[in-house]
Amino acid sequence: MDALISAQAGTALLIQGSDLASIHAGAPEQAIPRRVEEVHLLFGEAADLEVLESVDRDEVVRRLTREVAATEALQLFLILLDTDMPEEIRREAAEELDSALADSECREAVKRVLYAHPLPATAELPSALAYAEGPAPRVQNLLRQLGDLQPAIAEVRRAWIAIPDALFASPGDRQRFQAALVRASLFREFVLDVRAGISVESFLATALLNPVLRMFQGYQLVMQVWAAPFRRRERTGERLKSEGKEPVNLSDEEGQKQTEKELAAKEEELKPLLAALQKKLDDWVEQVRLTNHLTNSPVCLVGTEHGVKTGRPQQRRIMELNPKHDIVAKLKQRYEADQSDPILDAYAQLLFGSGVLAEGGEIPEPIKFNLAVADLMKRAI
Repeated sequence: MDALISAQAGTALLIQGSDLASIHAGAPEQAIPRRVEEVHLLFGEAADLEVLESVDRDEVVRRLTREVAATEALQLFLILLDTDMPEEIRREAAEELDSALADSECREAVKRVLYAHPLPATAELPSALAYAEGPAPRVQNLLRQLGDLQPAIAEVRRAWIAIPDALFASPGDRQRFQAALVRASLFREFVLDVRAGISVESFLATALLNPVLRMFQGYQLVMQVWAAPFRRRERTGERLKSEGKEPVNLSDEEGQKQTEKELAAKEEELKPLLAALQKKLDDWVEQVRLTNHLTNSPVCLVGTEHGVKTGRPQQRRIMELNPKHDIVAKLKQRYEADQSDPILDAYAQLLFGSGVLAEGGEIPEPIKFNLAVADLMKRAI
């Protein structure tokens, strides 16, 4: 059986030979026989049509339910950000959204969309964070992560919009191409790579192998044009644009050079500690390094999120530490006093777990994380 699904329409069309039937999000157990001439009425102007091949009905229902739940979660997200909405409505939206994000598939689907578009100009993050405080920790984590990623999201989005229409068969083809990129998490992967400073060639090498793109004529050229601004930036040494500002060449900014020099010196000073932390997290972390991107937080994770749930991940993460945070300074003192101090193991687990939770993920070894928290609490009493 094949199928077409659309979360916007809340509908799936089941296709088995010449037999057609539709199922709907409100009552997925009921299949309604359809004629060919009815198909366009089922989906209307929906731009998120997805083709499923060789699937059974249970899989179609699961996919439709997941996509509709993600669409509803995105609507709640917009309500939370809307400053014209009453305070009570925004708080309720935060709590309902947090419940929706408890489902990992829904959370991942929401991120795929949010990483493809900058937040609306009217979005007010501080008040949204305030409404999410307490009853909606998953929402808080998502808001903080999105706030940090807005410059990268805006850059990737601008590069997409700048692709000439002539490279697409039609305006509808452009929309379908974009929807496919979002579903395949390629917008998201591009944003994370840009944020992490990973070469655009690495993104292209993976993206061009994705089978979802092969249905589009000339997809290789589209992807190369999308990547072109980032190639130029890598060649000229421009830094990531901040929203509303032009790129600044690093060679013209002595202050930036000095900051980078200080970071390199600090990283050299902490090199033994960083190596020790990486070794303790070797199953999950490829590298521990310092970053100037963090202000209040001690840690963040960059690179792909695939696999950080159960078992060894397909690709390990990079853990970035804030060199100005008190935790890093105190860890340095403990390491220099006693390299075998068991508190270093506890903090390694705690830092990595905090980084995973901050992006709304699931801790891969929750028992080890809980033991680390308990150990640190015991020492603090």
